Amino acid sequence: MEDVFFGAMTTPTPVTLASFITERFADGVTLRWATATELGVTGFRIWCGASDDVAQAQLVSAIIPTNSDGLTETGYAWTDAGADGAGFYWLEVLNADGTPERYGPVRVPTTPAAGTTQLFLPLVGQ
Repeated sequence: MEDVFFGAMTTPTPVTLASFITERFADGVTLRWATATELGVTGFRIWCGASDDVAQAQLVSAIIPTNSDGLTETGYAWTDAGADGAGFYWLEVLNADGTPERYGPVRVPTTPAAGTTQLFLPLVGQ
């Protein structure tokens, strides 16, 4: 797993992101992230775009509330059931002071995650 960041951070942020990954499944894309710390965070939102240009991305989630005590590593998952498995995702942190932070993009893998099944049926002509 690798950390991904949007832009350069010059001051300490309320979130220390430990990981942010995407997994492609037959029925959508699942994003998983973990925070090492969350201080003054109210929640998260997910953005998605066809390219790695955040200006073209669209908001695809409602607010995902934080469930951390602030100092303990906490894991999260969110599934984009309508996704076709292509594109880029950004994680937006909603800070209590109203300022957002974006991390990403992460690209959706071109093959489904291990443990998923793809069924290929033969074409039958008439």
